[in-house]
Parts: sequence; C-alpha cells; structure tokens
Amino acid sequence: MTRTSITLSVIMPAYNEEQTIGAAIDEVVARVLSHIPAGEIIVVDDGSSDSTGLITLEKAAYDTRVKHLRRSNGGHGPAVISGLAAACGDNALLLDSDCQIDLIDFVEQMTKINRGRAFYATPERLGEYILVDYVGNKRKQVK
Repeated sequence: MTRTSITLSVIMPAYNEEQTIGAAIDEVVARVLSHIPAGEIIVVDDGSSDSTGLITLEKAAYDTRVKHLRRSNGGHGPAVISGLAAACGDNALLLDSDCQIDLIDFVEQMTKINRGRAFYATPERLGEYILVDYVGNKRKQVK
C-alpha cells in the first residue's frame, strides 16, 4: 500500500508483551481494520527479549496489514516516534499493546475525525480526551 491508499495507521509500541500482543493485534484487526480495510498495524518492538517479535511476525505472515518494526530498546516515546515515522496512513491511532483501550466506539470516533473532528489525550492526562473541532476551531474536554 502506498501512503495515499492507507487511511489509518495503528501504532502499537511493545516491550515484552508476548502475553498480550497476539490478542491485541487480533482485536485491532476485528474492531478497526474490519471497518477500515485500507489500514495498517505497526507493532514497534522496542527491543523485547521475549517472543513479542515472533508473535507479531506470525500475525504479519497471515495479514499483510500487520507490520513488525524492530528497534533497540529506547523507551515508549522513541518507539512511538519510530512508528509514526514508518506510518503510511492519513490518520494515526496510538494504542498500547496490552489491550488497555476499549475499541468498541472506535468507528464512531473515526467518523468524527472524518468530519473534521478528532480526539486525543495527552500522556499526563490519560483517560481525559480533548475533542478538537478543526472546522469550528473549538476545544472541549470530555471524559
């Protein structure tokens, strides 16, 4: 897929997540990519010493939308930056690789993004989302 054909890149930094990474990838495929087939999942393996990379590569062998990006351990922030640099999508979604985020309402949120609205959270205020209306240039905090 080229940059212009991918609408969404899901970035999943992972460090020693062999217990959860397979289920997390499956959940993103089922709940996100089933609705947005022109998407990709980039698992950024941040120097894991367990089977995180192997599990991701196995998933990628069955679904070409799953990508494995291996890097030496540098922490969560640099892993996110590496994932964003490799992303081909018009939009990016950052998810933890341990299934902490419920994706049930994801399609509804993507609809809002497509209408000029987006949700984001800052690292210091996780769980609190800011609704940005790019059309009306308004910001509103929602929980």
